[in-house]
Amino acid sequence: MRYKVLWIDDEYKKQEDFIGAAEQEDLDVIPFESHEEGIAYLIDNPGFHAVILDAKVKYKKDDTVTDLNGLRASRDFLIEYGKTQYLPFFIFTGQPD
Repeated sequence: MRYKVLWIDDEYKKQEDFIGAAEQEDLDVIPFESHEEGIAYLIDNPGFHAVILDAKVKYKKDDTVTDLNGLRASRDFLIEYGKTQYLPFFIFTGQPD
């Protein structure tokens, strides 16, 4: 079985080797740079098995600043979404602060 994972991380392009490695483990990782893009895609394309969130991410597609606002918005959405659909989510960061 292949698993479909949504990944919201403004720097996913710097980590594209992760996507390739995941594919070899039957994980289809669909990445987005912002909360806005990722959650919109999730709403329009149900069927994900999990979500990975970066702690500091853009809130909107055109934002130039990354902070915790995008994470909070995604987390809050996923908590509500989880009341009717099982969808685990995980928060990761490489930022020391």
